[in-house]
Amino acid sequence: MLDARRTQDGARVSLKCIDIEIGRFFSSLPLIQDPANHCVPIYACGHPLTIILTSIHNDMSKDFKSVARHCARMQSPPRYHYIDFGISRKYDASWKPPYMFVEDYTKPWNPFPTDIWSWVYMPSKTFFNVSVYSGVEFLTGLVSDMMHSDPAQRPNMDDIFSRLQILRQVLRKLKLRSQVAHNGEISL
Repeated sequence: MLDARRTQDGARVSLKCIDIEIGRFFSSLPLIQDPANHCVPIYACGHPLTIILTSIHNDMSKDFKSVARHCARMQSPPRYHYIDFGISRKYDASWKPPYMFVEDYTKPWNPFPTDIWSWVYMPSKTFFNVSVYSGVEFLTGLVSDMMHSDPAQRPNMDDIFSRLQILRQVLRKLKLRSQVAHNGEISL
């Protein structure tokens, strides 16, 4: 992933290899205007690497010592974006649910529980590891349910959203805004 500026208007952009079908789907109307859509918009695809690298190198300072302006998360809250759809596929909305076939092609399989597992897998191996980090203990039950070995037992997205809303109501704002800390450090 590389940061860059778009030549037409100077807008900050990032460069990444992407899944074009899914990326363009989330970048199209009306989804691109939905405030709940946290997928990175795709402005252009297929530019040759030499053009991209030339543009990036021209925007770099000669000494590589440019200092980024830092500010607190409360002053300028970060906006998180989905940048990678991994093995995701786009399904026809008329398929209810969109069953697939596993390797042996004998039994249909609902891919959505796999999305649930994939969504939480990486964070569970890093930030939700309570033996390494503190301040995330309140998520262990939900994370455990999302990674259940039986896909049929995993919560769906509506259940996950409801449980997260309950956690937001129960926990203090200070706790929700505190940083995840390595064990031995202070986590509010």
